[in-house]
Amino acid sequence: MLIDTSRKAEPFVWIGGRRMRTAEGFEVRNPYSGEVAGRVGQATEHEVCAALDGAAGRLALPPDERAAVLDRAARHYDENAESAARLITAEAGICLKQARHEVWRAVSALLAAAHEARRMAAMDWAAPYHIPGQARAPELHVVPEPVALAVAITPFNHPLNQVVHKVAPAVAAGAPLVIKPSDQAPLSALRLAEVLGECGLPPHGLNVVCGRPAAPLVQALVSDSRVELVSFTGSVAVGRAIARVMAANGAELVRYVPELGGNAALAVLADADLDQAARVALGAFDNAGQRCTAINRILVQEPVADAFVARLTELTAGLRFGDPFDAQTDVGPVINEASAIRIEHVIQGAVREGAHLCVGGIREGSVIAPTVLDRVAPEMEIVRRETFGPVAPVIRVRSLDDCVRIVTADNHRLSGAIVTASEEAARAYAAAIRVGQFSWNGPPGYRTESAPFGGFGDSGNGEKEGVVDATRALLRLRTFYRH
Repeated sequence: MLIDTSRKAEPFVWIGGRRMRTAEGFEVRNPYSGEVAGRVGQATEHEVCAALDGAAGRLALPPDERAAVLDRAARHYDENAESAARLITAEAGICLKQARHEVWRAVSALLAAAHEARRMAAMDWAAPYHIPGQARAPELHVVPEPVALAVAITPFNHPLNQVVHKVAPAVAAGAPLVIKPSDQAPLSALRLAEVLGECGLPPHGLNVVCGRPAAPLVQALVSDSRVELVSFTGSVAVGRAIARVMAANGAELVRYVPELGGNAALAVLADADLDQAARVALGAFDNAGQRCTAINRILVQEPVADAFVARLTELTAGLRFGDPFDAQTDVGPVINEASAIRIEHVIQGAVREGAHLCVGGIREGSVIAPTVLDRVAPEMEIVRRETFGPVAPVIRVRSLDDCVRIVTADNHRLSGAIVTASEEAARAYAAAIRVGQFSWNGPPGYRTESAPFGGFGDSGNGEKEGVVDATRALLRLRTFYRH
């Protein structure tokens, strides 16, 4: 059953493998048109308790059956990719071509999780702990078991794939999960829960609660004494607030996996292929810049800066922005007009402080035209923190050492990239800035679904996501010695 988008639709959350009607609800509106994309339930203490009580310790499904559920869900999204993409566009305003890519990534993550469920079931978990030549008596057995209850909180910017990256590993591990998606874009999460139920996931394997404001729900979820893992993707401020709430409620020892904001820098050295560099730099505009790994600053060596800026400006001017349902649109709206106004003010502030506006800088409602700014200073607000909008600020530098100095002055350590002909320079730069994931001659946002993903400093506590590590995080290990 597809999400009912009518104003008369009964508001609901997903608990116990079914729609649970709520007394109150709220509308989700398309950021571009303002049209109602759907109506969802406003969870109260009653629904949160029902979700936690039902999920705690309930998912008893053998690994091969969990893998089969994930395989069937992947097949569903592969066969219904267009409707899934249009739901993403309807609720979050992500342009269709990028929403279609998000569905493809979700399919890849579901398949990777199915593979991981099978791989773990076949593993000899004790093997890594045996030292060659060491006596094996008594015999060691290592027993993996899923956490009894996990909680996940996801943002609006990837309303399907962010949720899949929490849910699929939980299914693979056999861990029951309660998830609170963003109240700005919760429809894809509710639809995923329906799909997994149709594909054989037992009731309470995944419960979904929504609500505005988010803070009371989050506090109730992360404070429950039965929760053994909390996974959060979102801003640094909210990530820190969740950690404080957990500590204040006796959950300071609960495993916490925060994937927080970034301030990704792309370095362009004088020996770079400038056409390639400019195309990589267009990653600043993916998802209208609403990605934690989006390029937020471009550090270009002076000898090639003029030529690079000219090429980037030319490519940016050719991008289409506006209606996200137009298949030719490259950059859709940001999540709401308030965010667009904030981004507009940040751009205007940079220009007042001396930055040169090359292209863009226009706001139409919640749409910000893809914008290139040249001669940006490292101390300007537009590069000191995550803009979360379609802006490509260029900082001119003299050397690779300048790049290292500018990047390491900031405490975000999520991702980075460099375009250069020299692998030696790329490896030296990556070692110096020490981010979680790094690309040579590619975008900082590149990742595969199974690879380790996560940052340090203000970007996270070093815990890793990606299907393999997220699944492993949802397990606890016991030892059994046979004497």
